[in-house]
Amino acid sequence: MKIKIGMLMVVFALLATVIYAGGDGEKAAAGAAGEPRYGGKLVYHHRGAGAEPGSADLASGTWSTNLFQAPFMQQLVTGDFEKVGPRGTGEYSFEAFQYIPEYALRGYLAESWELSQDKFVFHIRPGIMWQGNDTIGMKPREFVAQDAVTSLKHYWDSPAVGGHARLFFIQDIYAQDKYTLVIDVSQFVSNWVIYLGCGWCSGMQSPETLKAGPENWDNVTGTGPWMFKEYVQGSHMAYVKNDDYWEKRTINGKEYQLPFIDELVYPIIPDETTRLAALRSGNLDFIESVGLQYEETLAKTNPDLVKYKYLVSDGLYVAFKSSSKYFSNKDLRRAMIIGTDLDAINRAVWMDGEKFGFPIFPHLSTDLYTPLEDCPASIQELYKYDPVKAKKMIADAGYPNGFKLKLDIPTTGKLPPASEMLVGMWDKLGIDLELNVLEAAAYSALKINHNYEDICTFAGAVSDPVHALLEYTTPGQPWNFCELDDPYINKTLSAAHQTVDEGERYAMLKELSLYLWEDAWFLSYNFPFALTYHWPKLKNYYGEIDVDYHVRVPVIAGCWIEE
Repeated sequence: MKIKIGMLMVVFALLATVIYAGGDGEKAAAGAAGEPRYGGKLVYHHRGAGAEPGSADLASGTWSTNLFQAPFMQQLVTGDFEKVGPRGTGEYSFEAFQYIPEYALRGYLAESWELSQDKFVFHIRPGIMWQGNDTIGMKPREFVAQDAVTSLKHYWDSPAVGGHARLFFIQDIYAQDKYTLVIDVSQFVSNWVIYLGCGWCSGMQSPETLKAGPENWDNVTGTGPWMFKEYVQGSHMAYVKNDDYWEKRTINGKEYQLPFIDELVYPIIPDETTRLAALRSGNLDFIESVGLQYEETLAKTNPDLVKYKYLVSDGLYVAFKSSSKYFSNKDLRRAMIIGTDLDAINRAVWMDGEKFGFPIFPHLSTDLYTPLEDCPASIQELYKYDPVKAKKMIADAGYPNGFKLKLDIPTTGKLPPASEMLVGMWDKLGIDLELNVLEAAAYSALKINHNYEDICTFAGAVSDPVHALLEYTTPGQPWNFCELDDPYINKTLSAAHQTVDEGERYAMLKELSLYLWEDAWFLSYNFPFALTYHWPKLKNYYGEIDVDYHVRVPVIAGCWIEE
């Protein structure tokens, strides 16, 4: 296990050949074709591989570390995509980044668990082995509850990831016995999954790695299907098959040892054009995220590519500040949404997307999310573009000549073009909108410090419903850009957050979302669509986007290569 410093691999630098293959180019899934095969290499570009991985320690706060560690590092639970995903009952799409409902979970390092208002108990699966690491003198040994205690306390004590503030509900973490992990809590928290189960900073690092220096990639080890092989800066991260991996999977009625693929390579390719050239030439087997603007050309040049279209749970929004002399008036907030052509913005900026949903992601359970057509008329009215009606509402609210607004925007990303379209649309309503362009640091400071008068535009994720609602609508949260302090919201969210039963919690959140949509505090531009592509030689993949915090490794462990 050695880190190498080198030039970008020749295979990605010299991309002259383009493969033109026959086929229809529109496939819902590759599926399980024939019997599984062992062997082969998969070159896979994930969402975080547009930049170097940085520190190997998750507790450093580097977001992409989780993605680069996923082949060898595992967590207590993961998504049960075999049972309830696209290849199973189809109850859950596994499209939302950073969120898996409790009914869609299965045991991973923990084979079972019990949760209550004062205690979380995880029963560790016996017989799982750490891979070992010769560099740090660590021999393979069994993963036990005390290892989980050491790893979780490492995150708990890290200021870089929020530590005790993020895990405020934890009172103690300890091993009751060899295979029983106990977490004493001051209260139940509904988003325990992203904090402790399979979210950011929940992957298990060995005590030996933490002692040797967890920031060094040479020191890592894990319990996963692959083992770390090398990190070549500016080129790739590589992993080799873990022959002692613990997991088996039943495919076509027969049980198989995982993984099937011998070698996994994550190329580091910052440039989008280079990534697409690698895909077209066949030097890249799988790419997680491609914009819709490339769909047509890829269909022409490479019709054999298997494609999946998915809704991204990161969107763009405008927040109306509650202390604004204008937007404390609900009718004015509603008028601004009615007077915004969201479909036009979607087509111009993203080509396609879902305009309705914030802060409840559309592809979550219908027990939680209410489709627009099922909403009350007062909500449906907001999403029917009508500038004439909107202008009259503004006049009726006491502003027949309109008013002036200033909107601060960053220099890059999708916020500038979306905001520029607002200028013309709102001009029809009598609103004189001035765009104030700020450098990234200045924009971020203004936004987080709430130094704007009336409106704020921002980008944010809404996949975890409780987390999103708490972050965007409750007092004291820096991302509460509307500066809401609504007794009904506060009471309902607090109750939902501490409700153990997921069905009861969803019922509360569903009612709360209708209340928020009708109150019109947020103008949601949209949730955009994106594309995933892979070559047909990869078998047994059904389009799952996220089963383990931005990660598909548990899925890929059951895939094979058929040359």
